[in-house]
Amino acid sequence: MRMNIKIFLTIALLQAGIFTSLYAADYTGKIITEYAYQDFGIVLVPEKNTSVTPQSIAISQKGKIFRPPLLIVPQGSSVNFSNDDEVKHNAWSMSKIRRFDLGLLDEGDEPIVKFNEVGVVEVFCNIHQNMYMAVWVVNTPFYTYLDEQYNFSIKNVPDGVYQVEVRHNLTTTPPQIDKINIQGNTITGPREFQFSKDTPSSKIPTRKGREKKDKLNY
Repeated sequence: MRMNIKIFLTIALLQAGIFTSLYAADYTGKIITEYAYQDFGIVLVPEKNTSVTPQSIAISQKGKIFRPPLLIVPQGSSVNFSNDDEVKHNAWSMSKIRRFDLGLLDEGDEPIVKFNEVGVVEVFCNIHQNMYMAVWVVNTPFYTYLDEQYNFSIKNVPDGVYQVEVRHNLTTTPPQIDKINIQGNTITGPREFQFSKDTPSSKIPTRKGREKKDKLNY
């Protein structure tokens, strides 16, 4: 009788398409790099379409820095660009998948931007040239950042084939893309990724031709 119940539940889970959730592994690894900061993101994109839950996330503009410098968000998420400085800011982007200009932001202003398309959005401050960040919009729930030792871990990844994308917040640094195959506790594919500051570029993406100081009159 117990065996029949087990078989019945297995069939039901297969029909519901959630059987793979019973078999999950932790994908762990390391970034080997000359960069002094852990501003890397790791994303697993499954071969089969998956659903994501949009989130509401806050970005802090503090000390004339975007914090964090790289933000990974599920598709459809809303990002609050909070000005936590005593000085004005003007966060904006000319990226194709999401263009916006938040205008002059006083301390305490918290405008919200929604990101509906998958891809990377470069964000600048038109007042402070060194302020830069990237918003990485993904259609997968499997992503993470590095810890202080440049290690990463994505928990409870179901069986399947995934495209691995590893990206630094500087979009002038090309991402590394590979594949892994997860079957039970066995993971086939790379666990280490190496980035050099010499090749590719480690410079902040240019704003040339996109400045708007004359228009905004400050």
